[in-house]
Amino acid sequence: MSSMGIIYEITVETKSPMILPRKFERRIYTSETRVISGSRIRGSILTYLYEQGVTEVTQQSIKPSIITSPAYLVLNKNAEPAIGHALSFYSKLDEHKRVFSTLNPRNILEKLRTQPWTLYPSTPPKIFGDAKGKVGIVKHAMSLPIAKIDNSWRLIKVELFEIESTAIDKQMGRAHTGMLFGYEALPEGLFFKGYLFDSEMELTDLLKAYGFENMAFETFIGRGSSRGFGRCEVTLRKIKPSYRIDEIKSFIEDTKEGYVVLMAYSPLSVMMQPLQFTPVPKVIDLGDWLGGNGKLVLIKLNGGRYAALGGKTRVESWSLVNNLRRPPVEAAREGSIFVYKVEGDYESVAISLALAEFKGISPLASLGLGIIKILTHDYIGG
Repeated sequence: MSSMGIIYEITVETKSPMILPRKFERRIYTSETRVISGSRIRGSILTYLYEQGVTEVTQQSIKPSIITSPAYLVLNKNAEPAIGHALSFYSKLDEHKRVFSTLNPRNILEKLRTQPWTLYPSTPPKIFGDAKGKVGIVKHAMSLPIAKIDNSWRLIKVELFEIESTAIDKQMGRAHTGMLFGYEALPEGLFFKGYLFDSEMELTDLLKAYGFENMAFETFIGRGSSRGFGRCEVTLRKIKPSYRIDEIKSFIEDTKEGYVVLMAYSPLSVMMQPLQFTPVPKVIDLGDWLGGNGKLVLIKLNGGRYAALGGKTRVESWSLVNNLRRPPVEAAREGSIFVYKVEGDYESVAISLALAEFKGISPLASLGLGIIKILTHDYIGG
């Protein structure tokens, strides 16, 4: 499996309050609390290496070979990251915010064909009962970081605090009138965890050549770095992942229709043609990016619907080559679920899909898009 590339585990620990602006409401920048995007993590690593004299990393802007997954919030530095999927929910009345699932990958098509859901349902069922019989309004747990605590999956809760800041007029040497803003900030001492895939082993060779094999460094992520916000420690640790080829192949063989259940682990989008993207790819060719044989075809349901559940998001990024903002990309939200018919040799397809869990399904993975997980069982429900 060494020919499939090298995998690094990435751990980010916040050393000062971190501001990850998500949207601007009532003069307050609300903060992202779930995740540090793969593109942001990738940029911090490459910037640090460049500042240390590893100028070869500039080639990553032209021919990217380093793929970085999102780094999700975890309970501690030894925990494994996990998020809720499109069929996971929690009760607003449950103080422990326990997460429940209605997913069974082996009968998901039967459920989708009998449920009158739209392509992207906006709300889950209104009434929900937990194991103790408590009934309450429920919300989606999709894309939210979760952890197993006392034998149950729960949302990871973070207490944010607000910081006030004002814009400074450098010419006048005073604050701008009416330019007072609030920011939500993450506290120090949090951990985020993700993965880096070195597809051509170029990063591995550079780290070895420059003596950075056990790499840990301090950098700044998010807004306010000039004021000390966003200081964090990033650690890279080479790991030997468990490629789930046999598990994926066995699942495909066991399904009557030869299908596979795919979950978006990062925002998911595929470029159909220049500057045209789709968050719901009808066909995924496994040879174009993953070098395999075969393809996945999104299963069509009755009424013109497709076997896809989840939500949408917009992803914006910046081109370091052109020093311009890239056009926004419409993407499926993390945790979205898709059911694809497998066309081709099952073993070859399983190899490609096992690789896609780290490399993604298309070249957009270098922007942090299209990292997936194959669901052979419901990891939340058992």
